[in-house]
Parts: sequence; structure tokens; C-alpha cells
Amino acid sequence: MKKFLQVGDVFRSDALEVCHYDIKEGKLDKNRLFVGMGTSVLVWGRKKKTVRTYATDRSRSEREFVVFRAESEGGSTGGGMNGHDDYPDGWHIMARELNADGTYNPDGVVVDFYHSGCFDSRIEPKDIVKTGAMRLWFVRDSVKP
Repeated sequence: MKKFLQVGDVFRSDALEVCHYDIKEGKLDKNRLFVGMGTSVLVWGRKKKTVRTYATDRSRSEREFVVFRAESEGGSTGGGMNGHDDYPDGWHIMARELNADGTYNPDGVVVDFYHSGCFDSRIEPKDIVKTGAMRLWFVRDSVKP
């Protein structure tokens, strides 16, 4: 694929084999993955502990994901080690794993990565295989406000 993913695109990628978990409040969030090699992270809480964030799974490259968020963001100005470096925004993708039959799974694992910019969590568009598209539908909730 040469173009950036858009909301509704369904895809798979070999690059999704190597991911790492997010950490929230000192615990692994196994429902959100970032592309790229994990690490051991020192987490402070009641006790200091080391948490391994590795989430490598070879079968993940066979699974399909649908993009639910795609936008340009994440850059900065005047940052970096010397206080003068500018980093451009990148094309940020958030996608949710679909069920094995290709239907939407509201509880599917979320993968988070960029197509461009100066980010470690990155998948080049050429490493994405677009397999289809889905539409976003809104349904009135029966719960009253």
C-alpha cells in the first residue's frame, strides 16, 4: 500500500508481530499495543518493580484490524535535547482487531502506530496490506441521559 490508512480501512501487516503493551497506573494494559520492540520498565508504586512490556505474537500478522482513528499529530516545536529541534506531526493510526470472521469486535485489542514522522512506533505504508473497508455507523443508545 502506498497511501496512508484512513478511518474504515481494514488491513493486516507483518510489522504487527512485534509490539509492546501500554502501561497505565503501573500495570500492563493488555488491550492496547504499540508497534515496536518492548522493554523492561521500572514502575513506581507502593513498591518499585520492573515490568516487561514485550507483546510479540507471530499470529498477529494474520489478523485483520480496522482503523477507527487516523490523523496528523504528535509533532513538537522547540523540543529535543538542545531545546531548538522541531519534529513534524506524523500520520497517527489507531486500529482495533476484528473477530476471526471479519466482524467488528468492540473489545478487540487496539494497536497504535504512525505512518510518518519521527516516531519509534511506526509502520511504513508499504508494509501494510489493505484487505477491505468498513463503514462507521451510529446507533441510538437505549440508555437515557
